[in-house]
Amino acid sequence: MSEKKKYKDYSFEELKDLLAQGKSKGFNTLGFYRSLLENETLSKGQAVSLRDAAHQHFQKQFDFLQIKDLSTYLKVTLLGQEYTKGDEQNLVRQIVKNQQTILKDSV
Repeated sequence: MSEKKKYKDYSFEELKDLLAQGKSKGFNTLGFYRSLLENETLSKGQAVSLRDAAHQHFQKQFDFLQIKDLSTYLKVTLLGQEYTKGDEQNLVRQIVKNQQTILKDSV
């Protein structure tokens, strides 16, 4: 029995390949987005590149992270950007509005 490697331990190339195959049943979008924050081998540029590519396939799942895992959503959204505390507070206010819309639309 072999242990599965965690996304945070994948190289940039492995993550790119994984993303290309990402529509498979076993793909964990939350784990993928978290790995962009936790993977110490990725440069900020590589993490941003992977995030942007993932958004092309998984934007709806990423948007749902506003409900499921706000902290990860916020950190991934701000990845690679310079921002002030005020910028972060404005984003949080927008997220609260988005959460209400998502929850209203899912009923």
